[in-house]
Amino acid sequence: MWLWVFALFYEIGSEYYMMLVPLLMVVLNPRLAVGVLGGMLSIAWAISFFQGVEMATAPEAIERKAAFIRLYNAIFPFDPGTMHTLSVAVFVLLIFWLAAYVTKELLRPGDQVLAR
Repeated sequence: MWLWVFALFYEIGSEYYMMLVPLLMVVLNPRLAVGVLGGMLSIAWAISFFQGVEMATAPEAIERKAAFIRLYNAIFPFDPGTMHTLSVAVFVLLIFWLAAYVTKELLRPGDQVLAR
């Protein structure tokens, strides 16, 4: 249920998804859990990072954040707003897939959910 709540009313922040780690470790097989959780937490971090760069490039903040912006431009050739939007889209797709997958797993007969 938490996955569906986070998917439908999401606030991107990896700390929210850390609450789900113990529950997902029970439902998902370990290899899938490591990949999915690693991806979710990495994308959540990327969203915050790109949003921070986007806000730092605002005209009123540009003088104070010049070194940060130069570092970003040296690493990424793309506009931070584009990267932020792309990372949010990937995250939304991942969280909906994960919620659907976990729901399907939990709807199996009880003896098959944990029999891996």
